[in-house]
Amino acid sequence: MNNFIVKILTLILIFTTLTFSIEWEGNQLLDRISFKIEVIDQSSLVARGLVCPSGSGQCPNNKCCPLNSVCARGGCCPRGTGQCPNGSCALPNFNCCKDKGACPPGQVCVPGGCCPNGFGRCIDGSKKCCPLAPSTEDTTIVPPQGPGESPIWKGLKSYRGKTKTSGNGKNKKYYEWDFTHKDIEVYDSNGKHLGSMDPVSGDMIKPPVKGRKIKI
Repeated sequence: MNNFIVKILTLILIFTTLTFSIEWEGNQLLDRISFKIEVIDQSSLVARGLVCPSGSGQCPNNKCCPLNSVCARGGCCPRGTGQCPNGSCALPNFNCCKDKGACPPGQVCVPGGCCPNGFGRCIDGSKKCCPLAPSTEDTTIVPPQGPGESPIWKGLKSYRGKTKTSGNGKNKKYYEWDFTHKDIEVYDSNGKHLGSMDPVSGDMIKPPVKGRKIKI
């Protein structure tokens, strides 16, 4: 009888030990799985560009820019500047150059930089600025003083009041004449400012002004 009781107690002890061991191993396995899932989830967010480092913010193109800058095509621009059509960052009153860079007021774009008005690159091949030689012919071009003198403005469709337009859908743009600077202000399909356009050549000559919009 005593042997039978001992066997029963032994079986109960073995069963209890196995149950505890299985439960402990199961909890450990769940903890490891949970940890791995969390790590994979965080790393995948970083891989998709949805998590930016501290001190930066996410741009619409899933890139990160420092908080003291603004999002731009392919990168970031310092706060208070805009992006020229050539991709360079510039202050709102700067003139955008055709290929790259921008020049401050009172200067003109020349190969590789800027020169004061009336100057150009020296013919010796250096990067210095030299006075332009006076022409024997009268080649002075007087910029349009009003919208009626601009060939670009005349080719645009009337929209509403003094506003004109071109294109359709997402490519639709709106235009307003700037009587102060004698150029054309350009806006996208949502009324967001894109920059200033030369009224003769149609080239974008100034970057957008942040926050400037018109009601469509």
